[in-house]
Amino acid sequence: MGMRVGILEDDNELSQTLALWLQQEGYNVDSEQSVSRFFQLVRKKRPDAVILDWNLPDGSGLEVMSWIRAEYGYDIAVVFSTARLAEEDVVQALRAGADDYLKKPLSRGETLARLQAIKRRISAREDRSSKTFGPYRFDAPRKQLFLGNEQLPLTRKEFDLAYYLFQNHDVLVRRDQVL
Repeated sequence: MGMRVGILEDDNELSQTLALWLQQEGYNVDSEQSVSRFFQLVRKKRPDAVILDWNLPDGSGLEVMSWIRAEYGYDIAVVFSTARLAEEDVVQALRAGADDYLKKPLSRGETLARLQAIKRRISAREDRSSKTFGPYRFDAPRKQLFLGNEQLPLTRKEFDLAYYLFQNHDVLVRRDQVL
């Protein structure tokens, strides 16, 4: 399955072009033009990476990234795609938690190369963080637990607790450690 990418871009033509580039390379792409609908997209689809415009009619890409970091930590890669070209803007975004920064106008080759680099990092992380305990398989980056091929519906906290307990299955875990 291809990497899942969410796009938040208020320029419809650019959004469609970017989605086409990514789909042609095998990525699964969903896009939105408003911040509120993008939040819903992220909650529902849980992309591996997002591409955010900085300036949006109903918010800012920095606000969206802050929400993603608060909700999902660094499990979702964040790439800015913006016309803000000043060095201080690039530095601000990267220091605030962005994984990469693309300056508009976008180049197809550079955009795809940067997404490929993120895809390599995600693949390496998944290889290291997917653990199996008997019939149970934990996909830590996506916070998903599988029994055989069936995904078990867990909240993020439930997943974290189960993962911790399975990793410490041969150790007496005190209540204060669990809390």
